[in-house]
Amino acid sequence: MLGSRLRKRGLDVLLASSGEQAIQLLGQQGVDCILLDRTMTGMGGVATCKYLKSSSLTADIPIIFLTATEQREAVIEGLAAGADDFVSKAAGFDALAARIQAQLRRRHTEAEQREAREALLRSDLAVLEARAANELAGMRAQLAEQLATSNRELAAANRELESFGYSVAHDLRGPLRSIGLCTHLLVERVRDQLDQRSLDLVQRVFGSVTRMSDLIESLLELGRIQRHAIARHTIDLTALATSVIDDLSLRHPDRQVDAAIAHPLTVDADGRLVRLLLENLMSNAWRFTTDKAIARVELGCEQAAGERVFYIRDNGIGFDPAHAARLFSAGVGLHTARRIVEHHGGRIWAEGEPGAFAKFSFTLPG
Repeated sequence: MLGSRLRKRGLDVLLASSGEQAIQLLGQQGVDCILLDRTMTGMGGVATCKYLKSSSLTADIPIIFLTATEQREAVIEGLAAGADDFVSKAAGFDALAARIQAQLRRRHTEAEQREAREALLRSDLAVLEARAANELAGMRAQLAEQLATSNRELAAANRELESFGYSVAHDLRGPLRSIGLCTHLLVERVRDQLDQRSLDLVQRVFGSVTRMSDLIESLLELGRIQRHAIARHTIDLTALATSVIDDLSLRHPDRQVDAAIAHPLTVDADGRLVRLLLENLMSNAWRFTTDKAIARVELGCEQAAGERVFYIRDNGIGFDPAHAARLFSAGVGLHTARRIVEHHGGRIWAEGEPGAFAKFSFTLPG
């Protein structure tokens, strides 16, 4: 009867004959207000009200208790269960309809207010996002300008450093050429008057001049490495190492060297830089085996932790393993070798034993 009369007032009404049916129905269909009889078949009105108010799906729906009694205890029990209003059947249909309309208005007002708050929050969020985007764009532009300025300053400093390096190299090579030439002319004039000890000293002078010239070139090359873009291609490491050994043998004809080069060895790397790397590492066999009749240099490759590790080993004077980490900052040649390997994204380390050997291992990932 109530459902029929409420429909005539323009309301959509869903009917449930018990608390269990109401709970099942509300799980499938949303409503704006619940009219709940305190006494029902199965789950009673109070228990149904408690269940609905404890569920996140129905907790916000207003519930009106309809009861045949106006006893104070019944009202308190219903309100304690979570009911939003309490109407006695004796109050008549018009009073009930007015209470339902009041709850619907409150429900719709709350929904409108919630939507308004959400719209305001979305608007504030959009403003904050726009402001953050503008600030981020400004910071990026500022950072880009600072980076461009730093790059220009760095490029200018590199050009100045390179120019200074070439100037120093030119100024140093002049006196070296004079020392070498004057020593050569002096020896030619008095060669017949020099004993073997004197000739040995002269050879040391020539060796020092050559070494100094090599150091100057190494310093210039060290400055160029960092500016040199890696041009990777597949290179024959075996052939490259053989060529380096031939060149070193021509430059030091007084040294006998036994070379053992693994075959075939290939790697994807910058050929020019790798040649310089081999020159700096292999030259140790010529420089640090003066007390041995035959110097030995070995180039090989081994697998370690899933990567290829190349190594160059000699039979020179070796070094104390405790000082291995300091080797790459103690001389231009090894420092240059480390820069080349790191420029390729690899790593290099040393192993050795005093009076026995030195071994330099490196990776060239590519």
